[in-house]
Amino acid sequence: MDKTKKTSNLFAMDNFLIIDLGTNTVIFSVIRQNNSELIITHEKSITTRIGENISNQNGISKSALDRNVKTISEEIQKIQKKAQIKSIFAMTTEAVRCATNGDSCVKILNSKCGVKFNTISGLDEARFTADALYGFSKDKGLCAICDIGGGSTEVIITNNGKTKNSESFPIGVVRLEEEFALSNGNKNLAPVIKKIEATVKTIKTKVDTLILCGGTATVTAAIMLGLSNYDPNKVEGFELKKDELEKLIETLFKSNLEQIKNLLTTDKARADVITAGVVIIYELLKMFSPNKTIVSTYGPRHGFAMEKLRIKAPCKITYQLKTKVGA
Repeated sequence: MDKTKKTSNLFAMDNFLIIDLGTNTVIFSVIRQNNSELIITHEKSITTRIGENISNQNGISKSALDRNVKTISEEIQKIQKKAQIKSIFAMTTEAVRCATNGDSCVKILNSKCGVKFNTISGLDEARFTADALYGFSKDKGLCAICDIGGGSTEVIITNNGKTKNSESFPIGVVRLEEEFALSNGNKNLAPVIKKIEATVKTIKTKVDTLILCGGTATVTAAIMLGLSNYDPNKVEGFELKKDELEKLIETLFKSNLEQIKNLLTTDKARADVITAGVVIIYELLKMFSPNKTIVSTYGPRHGFAMEKLRIKAPCKITYQLKTKVGA
């Protein structure tokens, strides 16, 4: 056996590749299973924005679809050169499930990328999120788990880990930015707040803990931590303070797009949607009035992996990264 060749492979064992194609980004996670534990050895997020112009209801554009097919195909090849991938599990969320041409886009993605994409419902997305975060919520009383995405926000109310209610709302950072242009100097928050409150009001309640996940939440935590390189182990469990969030909102509204890019040291591609994202977070804080707000790097892709690998909650999720990770 060529031992040199074996040790040069970063992932020299059976691994599973999880692909989460969201409205704003596509995330690639290489994981391996150790009984009821998921070990993440590689994770990368790329802004591909398949849901651009999601608010116009004209479906996914050819340019957006082509861009995503190219990125996903190339990234799969890169990962397969380094990792022994046993199976690939792929999911799509809000942008594809609500697009008028969503089904045909999935067929093209399946054919050209060589994988089978599952278009999951909003309620399944919420369920996957709750499963991944069960260990976080099971001993924290009444919790609101909020996954803020590009096209939708999933809200799950749990009591010591048991789901009481869950809904998926068509409020996301791409949707809000396209409608209100917050990154281009629009400082009139009244209609933005009105829209968020009107959309999410059905699940409003006072909670002990608010748990935030998704790229908006993790990048916000990275900014507050002053990270020059995204580190999920530092972001995981970060406690977000309302006064610090208010300061960040003030900074964002004083900044132009180039200045916002400089602020985002870990994910500059999110510059045009981060303002919308922190406004959503702020409204969630007002809505749920939590005693504590924490950020988690876990999300629906991990719950999706749990279902595919038949792992029941609670599932321990750990990072043992062999390469740099994207937020």
